[in-house]
Amino acid sequence: MLAARLGAAVEALVDGEPGTMVGLRGDGIQHTPLNEVAGEQRPLNPELYRLAGVLAALPE
Repeated sequence: MLAARLGAAVEALVDGEPGTMVGLRGDGIQHTPLNEVAGEQRPLNPELYRLAGVLAALPE
């Protein structure tokens, strides 16, 4: 499902929007120019990092 949603990255290229970061915001896809996010630092949520470790340890 995520891969289908992020197909928006390909659509952005086709539409002539190179240099765009595509991501989920809420239930929608958001396009953000890379020059607005390059060099920015965002704090890591330690709880999400812990959750990633738990999910990675689950058996397939």
